Amino acid sequence: MSRPVIQTSGLATGYGGRGRRGRTTVGRDLDLCLMAGRVTCLMGPNGSGKSTLLRTLGGFLPPLAGGVLINGRMLESYSRSELSVLVGVTLTGKTAAGGITVSELVSLGRHPYTGFFGRLSRHDKDAVSRAIQAAGIFHKAHCYVSELSDGERQRAMIAKTLAQECPIIILDEPTAFLDAVGRIEIMTLLHKLAREQGKAILLSTHDADQAVRTADCLWLLSGGRGAKAGAPEDLILDGSFETFFGREGMKFDPYSGHFEPTTPLAPIGLGGDRLTALWVANALRRAGWQPSDSDRLPGVNCTNKNHIILTLASGERLVASSVEELSALMSRIQP
Repeated sequence: MSRPVIQTSGLATGYGGRGRRGRTTVGRDLDLCLMAGRVTCLMGPNGSGKSTLLRTLGGFLPPLAGGVLINGRMLESYSRSELSVLVGVTLTGKTAAGGITVSELVSLGRHPYTGFFGRLSRHDKDAVSRAIQAAGIFHKAHCYVSELSDGERQRAMIAKTLAQECPIIILDEPTAFLDAVGRIEIMTLLHKLAREQGKAILLSTHDADQAVRTADCLWLLSGGRGAKAGAPEDLILDGSFETFFGREGMKFDPYSGHFEPTTPLAPIGLGGDRLTALWVANALRRAGWQPSDSDRLPGVNCTNKNHIILTLASGERLVASSVEELSALMSRIQP
């Protein structure tokens, strides 16, 4: 059953020297709760303080005000060694550890347990092996990190964090350097770890589409508006997503789950085969049209992907054998 592992109350984050004059406050009035067994995505525009918040929760930066509880205990009461077996943190950036193998890199995650000399016991080696296996990179265990793809490197870094055997994992933009498939693979992996191992996983991301579809919880962050947390669906339905991320010239469409330009679009009817119509609608919007399920003219009827009928306002019917051909026909009429 999910339980809170990190709770913040009136938290202010930032950095700088001692005294008010030397400090820069990035986030304030942050009341948040991280739950075990769930993947939570932290989102916000550039400069909203995402990385600063993650560094604060990981114990790298002190809170400027308010408090952070980890398992019901104040963050500042933990020693660094205590925190290192409780919270595993992977920050932004490509690893430069190209001269060591994946197994050696992941072994570094056992540092909190191995002491100064870093000798691995049988238990440590087993933990490393389990972490590599869980991250889906066992087949690369003896390869050099320099030989890995970006996605494989990210899996190796996640495995290093898993080797710490921490109940809490914090990741700063773990999918930043990955292609679309790689992002899905990493998010699927994190969900599996949360579900099967009960980990509380918190990650920052700029990928709104992926976060909305895969996160159990979203933390929406804005330096000027504090934070809002909840299930992605609730934050979309109550307008919070649009409030936090909408900007001039752009809006969030709650029906499609995408951000779209607010440029006025001309109406056009669209119907027919569901899958074909879905992608025809994408092409129509790109060309300046707003499709709707109606008999409006001009209108498009998708019999199938190879037979798309465009009916003009005059009643003239034109037939396209592909979306590309339809786009060429649409260029003849003004939106």
